[in-house]
Amino acid sequence: MRAGGSSGTWSKTSTRSSTPDRGGPRPADPPTAWRPVRALRLIHPFPSLLDALATAAFVALAGGAPLTAASLAAAMFCLQASIGSANDVADATADRLAKPTKPIPAGLVARRMAVGVACLAGLAGLVLAALHGPAVLLVALMGYGIGLAYDLRLKRTPWSWLAYALALPLVPAFAWLGAGAGLPPRFPILAALALLAGTGLAVANGLVDLEGDLATGTAGVAAALGRRRALGVLVASDAAVVVVAAATAWSPGASSSPAWLVVAIGALVCVAGARLSASGPEWQRRLGWELQAVAIALVAVGWFALQPAA
Repeated sequence: MRAGGSSGTWSKTSTRSSTPDRGGPRPADPPTAWRPVRALRLIHPFPSLLDALATAAFVALAGGAPLTAASLAAAMFCLQASIGSANDVADATADRLAKPTKPIPAGLVARRMAVGVACLAGLAGLVLAALHGPAVLLVALMGYGIGLAYDLRLKRTPWSWLAYALALPLVPAFAWLGAGAGLPPRFPILAALALLAGTGLAVANGLVDLEGDLATGTAGVAAALGRRRALGVLVASDAAVVVVAAATAWSPGASSSPAWLVVAIGALVCVAGARLSASGPEWQRRLGWELQAVAIALVAVGWFALQPAA
């Protein structure tokens, strides 16, 4: 589960605001037809949808029925939408300076409405999770709690990576338990991979917001490390994820499996994402983070597909 934000992990847009933007010229008013679309950024649609799709894929790999996959994916989407909305509520004051085009500071969504969206989406996600039993609900509560902790506290500290590392293995656990298959295979290795992947994703996310974090005094992991060291940690984490995943997935019987192609594509996407994260404008670094998130999901799907049948 993404940890908020930019995200996880489980972590912008009209210009009308009662507080003037002191970070530069006021952006131009968006066309009226685009305002609802831009307001949807409140729920952080990319990580929310990515986690939902990953959940559905994991349920399928665990042998779950299509209806189960759809229900659990919807639960994950709602929980991630809640975490994303809560993230924007928590950051609303800082965003007036650093990111005035986000939905709340731009006046597209009132702060009270954003709180309502977060509460309703969170409740919907937990209710859907509860339909699959107490174990699934417990995992959902754990992931949801980690996401909110990231939003309210961890995001602004050098420990932001911890939320990603703790939340990532809960996504396949949520799916496997929901499919009635117990915990995912080789869970200790999965936890180690999550630690590596979570660190890389947290750093990539921090690089997107580096200038804003420095301007507002936010001591996120990338700001604490500095750009050069953050890039070093990012590259090392990404490389370790791919190497460890490949090494622990290989077996003589799986050497020709098509799932290796999924792992290879994930590795290539990860390299492309890391390159984009290294420099350039914010939109380019954001695309780099998004590509790395997709890459981790692909590697995870391939890795699970390569595990021997129980």
